[in-house]
Amino acid sequence: MKLGIALGAVLGVLAALLIVAWYGLASVGDALELAGWTGLAAIAVYHFVPVAACALAWRALFEAPRPSVLQFIWIRWLRDAGSDLLALLPGGGEMLGIRAMKLTGIEIGAATATTVVDITVEIMAQIAFIVLGLVVLLDRPAGPLVPWTLLGLAAIIPLAAA
Repeated sequence: MKLGIALGAVLGVLAALLIVAWYGLASVGDALELAGWTGLAAIAVYHFVPVAACALAWRALFEAPRPSVLQFIWIRWLRDAGSDLLALLPGGGEMLGIRAMKLTGIEIGAATATTVVDITVEIMAQIAFIVLGLVVLLDRPAGPLVPWTLLGLAAIIPLAAA
């Protein structure tokens, strides 16, 4: 197990280095320089607020005793990071979140069930966001975007309902 974690970490660092090399170290450095410490801090805060809100909503699914707010923010952050870093492994971030909840004393069944509820709520929110975007598209010349958006909605709504 530890060998797998170490191998995954090495592959993750290697992938990050390859991405930087692909886009060019100078380009990445220029982007970081342009953003500056203030820009990076603003991006971090901008990202933290919705992650914390999602964590609080997810935590509300549990009865007492439940992990602290900070623990749930950490679990949510870990889950999102895992989903971003393990994009090729469907459910990788969710598995990390479930494991983190298990380590805080939450039963595996409750951890898994609330993860499914949380993902379902996310999908429903995404559907609402897509419908809002569709309303905006209908007010403008959108070319082929409207039919593709309708097709996407037709695909995702039954999945969310299931």
